Amino acid sequence: EDQIINKEQYYKILKVLRGLPDIYRDVFILHAIGEVKLKEIACIYGKTESWARVTYFRAKQQIAREVMK
Repeated sequence: EDQIINKEQYYKILKVLRGLPDIYRDVFILHAIGEVKLKEIACIYGKTESWARVTYFRAKQQIAREVMK
């Protein structure tokens, strides 16, 4: 039963990730999954570290909001 719930949550998160704006999805995946530092992400996009931090935070908020529906 736990495995079914976890599997459902996993697919729900994947669905939410696919629905995010590209930049949110990319920053979230790079930082949360790829463990790339926000400073490095900022350099990749030619932005400030603050921009990367805010973008990651917004992506994380949107994911949490959608998963909790």
